[in-house]
Amino acid sequence: MRQQSHWSEQALDVKTSAPMDDTAKSILFLIAGWLLGTLSPVIAESIRRSRDATTTHKAIRAELDEIRILATLAAYYIQMRFGTIDRAYLDWVRSVLRSYTGRTVVSKMLVSVEAQLATTDEAIAAMAAIQRAGPGGAIGVRKVIAPILDTRLPIIWQLDNLLQRQLMDVRRNLDLMNEDVDEAKYYLRLTFSQMDETLRGSVNASLDAAYRRVSDRAKMVVDRIDAVSRL
Repeated sequence: MRQQSHWSEQALDVKTSAPMDDTAKSILFLIAGWLLGTLSPVIAESIRRSRDATTTHKAIRAELDEIRILATLAAYYIQMRFGTIDRAYLDWVRSVLRSYTGRTVVSKMLVSVEAQLATTDEAIAAMAAIQRAGPGGAIGVRKVIAPILDTRLPIIWQLDNLLQRQLMDVRRNLDLMNEDVDEAKYYLRLTFSQMDETLRGSVNASLDAAYRRVSDRAKMVVDRIDAVSRL
């Protein structure tokens, strides 16, 4: 009887433990479902941010390529105005033109630069002297904008820290260049005003100084963009 009672107790244990196992499984499924429901939006958001960061990175690099060529052209034409083009400067311009992959047509300019480099240093200096403009000579300089860099700042903060700093450095130098462009335009407008020769000489000097700052800052912008491209 005792043995039969022991078997009955074992059978009871088996019967009572089965519902407990099912309950545990149900609880586990509930927990797993809750976790999936909670984490899925987080995971989806993380994937979206990663995809946005990758897309923005590519778009910014394309925009920087355009800014790089526009800044190079501005610096080159200003140096032509002052007759300060030399072989080293032409080499720098050629390197930028050759590496450019954007939509602006630069093939004719590249041919011109390479033709100059094929001559002697004396011939380059003579050409620079011919191209030099007189005091107060006008040259069209324009602001260079960076709409993608400006509007994607929240996503830029998700990029690598070093890349963030480099991009902000590009933005800062671009802003400074555009300030110099505004100043050059201001003094250029003044040259059309009536004034005595002393004041005109001062205005022309200020205009020349503003042009030189635009050229110097434009080259800095190109150098900063090149630093980004090396990352």
